[in-house]
Amino acid sequence: MALLETADEDGLEPAHYTSGQLNDLATTLDIGRSPSMEQASLYELALSAAMLRYLDDLRHGVIDPRILGIGLPAPADRDDVVTCLHGAIDRGRVGDAVECARPVMEEYRLLRVALKRYRTLAAALEESSPFTATLHPGDRFAGAARLRARLSAFGDLPSAPSAAVNVGVYSGVLVEGVRHFQGRHGARCRRRDWPRDVA
Repeated sequence: MALLETADEDGLEPAHYTSGQLNDLATTLDIGRSPSMEQASLYELALSAAMLRYLDDLRHGVIDPRILGIGLPAPADRDDVVTCLHGAIDRGRVGDAVECARPVMEEYRLLRVALKRYRTLAAALEESSPFTATLHPGDRFAGAARLRARLSAFGDLPSAPSAAVNVGVYSGVLVEGVRHFQGRHGARCRRRDWPRDVA
């Protein structure tokens, strides 16, 4: 069950595998009741089905690309995830089944890294208050450090020695970073949550 909860690390929804009957049965077992043979059997079947569905989604994807008009052939053998799970259980290391089913392409590894980075960034942005000031280069700006961190997270802040940053002032690399952000979005920024450079 704990392993299924990590499905989001690969962009999958844990609730897709742990909700419904499986969750109910797991709760019954967790609270210390003596399960009946029927409950234990149902739990084993539900857990096996959820794990195989998870491994299949991980290996082959949730959506059949042919539905989207992408002309890829169907997988020749979808039983490969069963082999992964059996091998992991035989070794007493169920987590190995995930490593076995996970695509081995370098692009996939990079996507997982990017997913983690953007989720961290999104969480940080949700926790921070929006920028509402209209600024000109040289203005005093109490949120300069926060703006610098946000621009850096987005990759818009030019690399520069710390001495080049005028603390508490909207100038230098901060102005360059905002302009870089604006340029990537095709126009001068007018979103309420960014300082507006009107110079």
